[in-house]
Amino acid sequence: MIPDSPEEIERKRKEEEKRKEEEAKRRASMTEIDCIKELILDTLRLYGPLTVTELQNKDPEFAKMSNQKNSAILRLLTENDRKVTRTVKDKKSYFDVV
Repeated sequence: MIPDSPEEIERKRKEEEKRKEEEAKRRASMTEIDCIKELILDTLRLYGPLTVTELQNKDPEFAKMSNQKNSAILRLLTENDRKVTRTVKDKKSYFDVV
């Protein structure tokens, strides 16, 4: 078996570093999303059914995030976690805790 050249060893080391960095970013992102999910659930428990815009107006943390990000997290809570229900009334989507 021929040993790897120094260039090949360096390339493999860089690939491994990049993979570890990407994994750390993914874990951090998932932790952030989990915290936001809990904040959304607490807000919905407190105020009842809300639209995304109403949710953003209830807490400054939600106001910092885009409407699209809030909607995506609510979709995760609705479809994947099944902790939130979505009801359409007068062409508006209202979200509430199950």
